[in-house]
Amino acid sequence: NREKAKVTIPTKAELKAVLDAARASSEPMALPLAMIATFAGLRASELRGLPWRCIDLKAATVTIAQRADLKNVIGPPKSEAGYRTIPLPPLAIQALREWKLACPTTDDDLVFPSIAKVVMSYRYMSLNIMAAVQIAAGVCATSVDENDQPVTTPLYTLHEFRHAAASLWIEQRVNPRRVQRWMGHSSIQVTFDTYGHLFDQADQDGAVAAAIEREVVAATATGRATNGSSHGLWLGIYQRPPS
Repeated sequence: NREKAKVTIPTKAELKAVLDAARASSEPMALPLAMIATFAGLRASELRGLPWRCIDLKAATVTIAQRADLKNVIGPPKSEAGYRTIPLPPLAIQALREWKLACPTTDDDLVFPSIAKVVMSYRYMSLNIMAAVQIAAGVCATSVDENDQPVTTPLYTLHEFRHAAASLWIEQRVNPRRVQRWMGHSSIQVTFDTYGHLFDQADQDGAVAAAIEREVVAATATGRATNGSSHGLWLGIYQRPPS
């Protein structure tokens, strides 16, 4: 049931606000982390275990070949499908290139190491970096605790930025099989169970756009037949009227 499978996804406006806040953050790894979380859809364990050798700045890709578990032990991906290569946009590559110059050297060659130069804990990555960036961006909610003190919490978990990446790909009409591969899903059914409603929406949007195009083309053809003019609607857009 696709209705039951709907996930919480940050809006584009929220993603932009988060990226802007990450860019302005005093934490130098905030921007590259937010970029990869948003545009590559890595799992938190994959982000924490990511080594520099898996970032190809020239080819603009990130390859998943390992992960860090909750005990901060590096091992293989979650499943065979977890081994994958994902394209990165230019701004993410730029952020990674700049971060690589400042990133501390670690024994495991980590892209996002802890202060102690070992695997970063999920809690630190989630709360100290991504949550802090969301709060700075205003992507948060305020409540009152048991002592009537205000509490500000981020709207999204680290995993929900993974969903954001999938939604952006689907909106760009990336083939479902490719979305499955980039997300590291074990089967296409997992992809449809999680994002089926997004594929449905993309199909509907595509159908609307195609219908509009057909109507306009039909009107153009009718206009040309009626007027007998070589300056139809499409040419009229680009050509100046005779002086």
